[in-house]
Amino acid sequence: MHAQLEALLDADRQKQSAGKLAEATALLGELADQDLRDLQAGQGLLIAKLLVLGASRARNALRRWCEMAGHAWPGDARLNELLRQLATARPDAMAEVLFGEWAFRAYRGVLYVIPQGHPVGACLQSWKGEPSLAMPALGGTAHFERVEGRGISAARLNGQAVTLRARQGGEKMQLHRARPRRTLKNLFQERGVHPWQHWA
Repeated sequence: MHAQLEALLDADRQKQSAGKLAEATALLGELADQDLRDLQAGQGLLIAKLLVLGASRARNALRRWCEMAGHAWPGDARLNELLRQLATARPDAMAEVLFGEWAFRAYRGVLYVIPQGHPVGACLQSWKGEPSLAMPALGGTAHFERVEGRGISAARLNGQAVTLRARQGGEKMQLHRARPRRTLKNLFQERGVHPWQHWA
């Protein structure tokens, strides 16, 4: 009889523990949702506000953020490394922590979760005036349209061989004929294009 009573009490304690665990999990989720509302900056999170939360709360918010985006949770070791990098990096530095097929990347005070870039393969394709050109090595298609007063002069392209390729660095562009040529890197920086998108 005593053994049966102990078994009933153990089952009741386990049921109570499971209920408390579910409640604690729900509370952590609610706290993370509240924190994420305060941290949100477009598609990213404000790093300064994230660091003010403290390590436990910041990890909780990051796990929830990954969960909401459909990513597997990175382990605590990766999250701790991310928080360390964010806390110690210069403001102009780009912190990065990889997990699975994803990466946390920081840029201009905002943290992003993005797919890890696949190395750009050799890409060299001739364009002969067609409206679109598949570029499998870059994972996409280039589309062209005729417009007046903008873009590349059709007269300058007439009869010329045009080759499309992946960026290699050092490319320059002249946005207007009355203005000097400038490097793409400089133009990207001015417009706040994330560094990991420069090669896309």
